[in-house]
Amino acid sequence: MSDLIYDAVVVGGGVIGCTSAFYLARKGMKVAVVERDSLACGTTSKSFAWINGTSKTTDENYHRLNARGLAAYCELAEEFGEAELGLNPSGSLNIVRASDGIGHAIVKDQARILGTFGYPSTWVDRTALRAMEPHLKLPDDAEALYAMGDHCLNAPHFVHFLAAQVRASGGSIFENCTADGLRARDDGQILGLETGQGILHTEHVLIAAGPDTPEVLSELTGYDAFAAR
Repeated sequence: MSDLIYDAVVVGGGVIGCTSAFYLARKGMKVAVVERDSLACGTTSKSFAWINGTSKTTDENYHRLNARGLAAYCELAEEFGEAELGLNPSGSLNIVRASDGIGHAIVKDQARILGTFGYPSTWVDRTALRAMEPHLKLPDDAEALYAMGDHCLNAPHFVHFLAAQVRASGGSIFENCTADGLRARDDGQILGLETGQGILHTEHVLIAAGPDTPEVLSELTGYDAFAAR
């Protein structure tokens, strides 16, 4: 049964669960990921996966959290390569017409705020836009906020990359495997996770089931689900 003993078990095989498993494994932990369907089949498969801090300008702390996330992807790309991760350093364009008074003012203010945050971005006119995207049909008064550091991600590809890294570190990925219940001592200390493929012995269980997390946690513990935002 030693092969079913883990330092941590992650419930959920999406980008959050597999990223968590990846970094736990990098810390030397033996990790298992339990996914009731196949990897990256839920929210991860439906995400636009725009990796950016550009759209987060109403709260500086939230902006910097997202910018740090972007930096973390870039650090992984330096180690493994962009293609291996499914990462595309495309940059982004937020195009707006100068004649759209309100819309233009909003995007202009966004550009100003990004400048105060030190985020790599600039304002471009129609001439520059046409040079950057010659196949776009643009109105005569088109302008844009250009965030050259933004990336987009093939999220399912990235999840499978992470899973391969977890396996390579001695961990396990259990697909088509339900998480059925927690085993715990009377004092609440976790002892293991009951699954459709056996008992995984561990003292640490991380629930990363996306929007289903409240229900999954309720099913595992018997407590009412918490409200999701």
